[in-house]
Amino acid sequence: MRSAPTDRHREMAKCRSDGKPLAVIASKFNITVEEVCRAITRVEKYDRGVSLLKDNPANIEGLTLVGILPYLARLSLQENGITYLTDLEGVPSDTLLQLPNVRQGVVDQLLGLLDEYRQTHRGNPPSL
Repeated sequence: MRSAPTDRHREMAKCRSDGKPLAVIASKFNITVEEVCRAITRVEKYDRGVSLLKDNPANIEGLTLVGILPYLARLSLQENGITYLTDLEGVPSDTLLQLPNVRQGVVDQLLGLLDEYRQTHRGNPPSL
C-alpha cells in the first residue's frame, strides 16, 4: 500500500495551485521539474481517491488512487463490470483469479475489504 502524500508534496502542490511555475517550485525544493510533477500528480490522485471514497467507500477506483489496490487489477476488474466492492457479491474467487493481473493476494484483499465494508455499512447502501 502506498502512503499518503507528504507535507512536502502538498506544499509543492499548493505552490503550483498558487500559480508558481514548475521551475520555481523545483528550485525552491532543490529537486528536478520531473520530481515536482510526480509529487503534484501524487497529491492530485490521492485527493481524488479520498473524494471518491467519501462519496462511496466501496469505490474501487478510489481504493486504487489512495494506494490500497493495484492499478492493473483495478483495470481488469472494471473491464469486467466491477467498479464497487459490492459488485463482488456472489462472484466466486475462481472467477476473479481468471482475470488478468488479479492474483490471490488481490482477491484476498478485495474480499477482506468487502467484508469490512459490509460490517461498517450495514443497512446503508452506497451513495451513487
